[in-house]
Amino acid sequence: MRNLILLLFCLVPPLSVLANIHTFDILVTPEQFYKNVVLDRLGGDSLYVKAYGQTFTIPVDSIRYLKRERSSNAAAGVFLGALVGGLAGNQIARGADDHSGFGDAYGHIAPVTFGTASGVFLGAAFGYAITKGLGGDQYYPVDKLSAEEKRTLLNELIHKYRAAGE
Repeated sequence: MRNLILLLFCLVPPLSVLANIHTFDILVTPEQFYKNVVLDRLGGDSLYVKAYGQTFTIPVDSIRYLKRERSSNAAAGVFLGALVGGLAGNQIARGADDHSGFGDAYGHIAPVTFGTASGVFLGAAFGYAITKGLGGDQYYPVDKLSAEEKRTLLNELIHKYRAAGE
C-alpha cells in the first residue's frame, strides 16, 4: 500500500509534462522563418502568432508551409517507465523464493536490489520505445492552396490546437 501511494505521488508531476503547447514553424520566404510560434487568430488577411511573449503578424497569402512539431514525450516515458518498472521489479524480487541462492552467489548484491535495478532499466527502455513512437512532425504545404482554402485550414488549425493547449 505504501508503494502504491508513493507511485501516485511520483506520477503527478510527470503527467503535467504530457500536456504540451502546440507550436508551429512557418515558412514565409527562405529568408523569413517563424520558429516555435503558437497560432493565435486570423484577422483580416493576417495570421497572428505568439512567440517569446510577443505577437507577430504574418500576411496569409505569403505563407508557404506550416510544420507542427509533435514532441514524443520520451523523457516522461523514460521516467514513468523507470518508476513503474522499479516498483514492479522490487515487488517481484521481494515475492521470489529466498532460497534461490542468488544473494549468496553475488555476495553483497541482494535479490531485491537486482530486481529493482532490472525493473528500472527495462521499464525505462519500454517507456522510451513507446513514447518515442508517438512523435512525428506534421507538414501543411499551403503555397498551392487558394486564399479561401488557406484561411479554412488556418482556422481549423487555430481552433484545434489553441483549444488543446489552453
